[in-house]
Amino acid sequence: MFDDKIFMYMEEMDLLYRARKKGYRTLFYPYARFIHVGTGSSKTHRKQPVLNIYRGRVFFYSKHKNPVQRIILRCVLKMKAAVAWLTCIVICNDSIAQTYAEAYKLV
Repeated sequence: MFDDKIFMYMEEMDLLYRARKKGYRTLFYPYARFIHVGTGSSKTHRKQPVLNIYRGRVFFYSKHKNPVQRIILRCVLKMKAAVAWLTCIVICNDSIAQTYAEAYKLV
């Protein structure tokens, strides 16, 4: 029931949002623990998870929200990317700075 157009990191938000719209009750259990066995998809690379989260949020808002909400999301994501980029420049982390520069362009 996941949307195939969302690749990792945002698909559960879409699934639960759609379930709630259909009248299902969604619950959050803060003590749940998941153990990832085997290789991790983002264990050593930070770039793709960040970009996928940005893509997923933009997709989710394009699918479910009105134009004003989409504009607000884009402004917030651009601000977050700009602040993260600037912070990474200051602390001399070029690889993450480049990631957030790309995230900025995605929005």
